[in-house]
Amino acid sequence: MVKFHVGRLEISVTFGFLLVLSLLSVTGSPSLGFTAIASCIIHELGHCFASVILNVKIKSLTLWAGGVQMERESRIISIGAELAVLISGPLFNLISAIFYLLFGFNDAAMVNLTLAIFNLLPYSSLDGGCMIKAVLERKSLNVHIIQKVIAVSFGIIILIALFLTGNHNITADATILLLTADELFSEFTDSIQKKTDSTK
Repeated sequence: MVKFHVGRLEISVTFGFLLVLSLLSVTGSPSLGFTAIASCIIHELGHCFASVILNVKIKSLTLWAGGVQMERESRIISIGAELAVLISGPLFNLISAIFYLLFGFNDAAMVNLTLAIFNLLPYSSLDGGCMIKAVLERKSLNVHIIQKVIAVSFGIIILIALFLTGNHNITADATILLLTADELFSEFTDSIQKKTDSTK
């Protein structure tokens, strides 16, 4: 992972991000790679725009295989403000998709629409899961258990639906399986990582 600072903002570039770019170039789809990166930037600009309006300071940006991830310096007190920041990323992608569609850029529109829908899935690593977590925490419920049940149930339902409708493919199946497995075993892998860090 490569890290550098722009003022107080920390920016990290992971190996996974570089690998995805390389694979897109090798497969002869550099334009798709550029469109995907631009869509991720649009997504994060949505979060940043809402954060600036709500006076939420951004601590870091991480470029990883799934796009760009933003970390705030502190939690937002208001549930409404937190949900506004989280939904703004997918909303910017949706607006961009409509804009691209109106001007005939169908591929770019599809990438932005896919990214908007993908980030609304109920996994804790995505905006949809973060919104569920924010609501559950305010209700003083068992966040980890409920969120795992929602995510795993969703994964199973989607995989069955894809299979029954004949719309499944290896990319979609693998993505849902990986997200579901990550949600299911995240606490286990986090505990291993903490033990590893403590021994260094």
